[in-house]
Amino acid sequence: MTRESFLNRLCGQVLIGDGAIGTQLYEQGVGWESNYDQLNLTRPDLVLQLQQEYVDSGAQVIETNTFGANRHRLEKHGLGDQVKEICAAGARISIQASNPDVYVLGSIGPITALSGKQNKPELRDSELSDLFSEPVLALANAGVDAILLETFVHLPDLLIALQTAKKLTDLPVIAQLAFQERGHTFSGISADTAITSLKNAQAEIIGANCGRGVRSVFTAMETMVAQTNKPLSAYANAGLPEFHDGRYLYLTTPQYLADSAARLAELGVNLIGGCCGTTPLHIRAISDRLANCQLSVRVPKSVPDPSLNSGLSPVVSTELPIKQSDSFAHQKHTRPVILVELDPPRGLKHQYLIRRARQLADMGIDAITTGDNPVSVMRMGNLAFGQMIQQASGLPCVAHLSCRDRNLLGIQSYLLAAHAMNIHHVLAITGDPSRVGDQPGASSVYDLNSFGLIELITQFNCGYNHAGMDLGHPTQFTIGVALNQGSRNLKTRIDRLERKCQIGAHFSMTQPVFDPEMIIRIRKLTEPLSIPIYFGLFPLLSERNAEYLHHEVPGVELTPDVLKQMKGTSGKIGRQTGLKICQEIIEATIDIVDGFYIIPPQARTDTASSLAGFIRDLSPSPPPT
Repeated sequence: MTRESFLNRLCGQVLIGDGAIGTQLYEQGVGWESNYDQLNLTRPDLVLQLQQEYVDSGAQVIETNTFGANRHRLEKHGLGDQVKEICAAGARISIQASNPDVYVLGSIGPITALSGKQNKPELRDSELSDLFSEPVLALANAGVDAILLETFVHLPDLLIALQTAKKLTDLPVIAQLAFQERGHTFSGISADTAITSLKNAQAEIIGANCGRGVRSVFTAMETMVAQTNKPLSAYANAGLPEFHDGRYLYLTTPQYLADSAARLAELGVNLIGGCCGTTPLHIRAISDRLANCQLSVRVPKSVPDPSLNSGLSPVVSTELPIKQSDSFAHQKHTRPVILVELDPPRGLKHQYLIRRARQLADMGIDAITTGDNPVSVMRMGNLAFGQMIQQASGLPCVAHLSCRDRNLLGIQSYLLAAHAMNIHHVLAITGDPSRVGDQPGASSVYDLNSFGLIELITQFNCGYNHAGMDLGHPTQFTIGVALNQGSRNLKTRIDRLERKCQIGAHFSMTQPVFDPEMIIRIRKLTEPLSIPIYFGLFPLLSERNAEYLHHEVPGVELTPDVLKQMKGTSGKIGRQTGLKICQEIIEATIDIVDGFYIIPPQARTDTASSLAGFIRDLSPSPPPT
């Protein structure tokens, strides 16, 4: 008697899937540093034992141990040429563990990072398709009943995998995304968008797995059951992991997961299993609860917003909200804009810096910038310090925001806090690595680079966070970016600045410049750009200070003439010489620049005030009113 096809059976009843593979292998003593896919070749007995335990627990659908079996991932373990062998072995093991009532899904995970990082490795669509082709063909040829594309966080990548599988095999394809609590993926795709795009791409079964526990999967399913009569699949994690004795453990009980499975079945979900943290005990509880469960009737409805059909993230405009049009970066000035850097203190004593901020305000500067642990040296947080600066001086604060010290979650919290504290100017920088700083053992995060941070702030200005969730109303950030000019590869640096402008930058600040000719070159190369550029001025203190900057500070170059002028100087003579060099640069370029960014060493605001006065004296008088 011929076995009923997987798709036909799925359309007629609720089927029980299996649980986690990686979690169980780890429990068997396989370390995280191992390649779990290779175990199909080196420990087939262990993989078979696990899959038989799931079948014995009531699983009617099991997955092959091939989630990461693609060339891109396997090459990191020296196994890039074994995709076919690993996938074929995985399928053989699962088929051996199955019986006539159990179906085998060929598991394929995403090629790129699961984290949703914006600076993930970039692969062209054709390269992704080629990488998906190998496991699809190997699993199909080995006799699986369907292809399972699971745990995708980037919808475009899932669509490429789906199209590849549809082109290479006639097997049904399950397409699953990982969702967060409010029905969005890590990269901001809503369940509405996902269901529409995957239906249009002809996925036979659509679903959700992994993500943030049971609730995230249930929320996505609530949206999907209302919009399609296609079979749906749901593989939830066993809640959220908890950290105990150096390990992350999933402590959700089998009973809770079984109750959640019953709710999913009531919604009309066809295939219900488990993901991270689930065990044969969880699957046994689900199987017992759903024994002889009949499919619930679903009533599809149309997608409420046709703009969601594109499968893209929320549309992001790079135009600044109208309320921020009074920012110094967006006004016309009769003289160059003057910014002065005043970094937070290294300890708790900050009152003297607040007094200096008031003095700078009296000198008529336009804004004060505050570093974010510059050069990885620990200082007071610049949000609290910046708010005190603004309250004391009445000047806007430009808060530097480095990607080094905060993960994606922390950066977004920082931005929300900045907006609430009326700090609306942010300098988006990648940041120097922690190892160059003064805190041994500190680590660098870098979930984003400066480009990803600019895109994130731009998305906040449109009212959405990184996951595409509504903030309540748009933020009003003016986005600054750094230009680390250097004398070598200047064209490359300008190209990077142009890209930053295209994704949302509103103004730029350079590293200290000690050569007027460099400013002239930059102005000529940046003529097509529409944003103002403020050129860095650093009043040198001494020969020793000059030598240190030239040889040890990344991105700063002093000309031979400047080094010669500073040679042998220190004390008052050194400060006077450094001030004179800056004045000569101002005189040579004041007619062609948008403004200057004064970086006084050792918070010497007296030199900054002197230069600000010098710029004002050279600037043309405003027209009579």
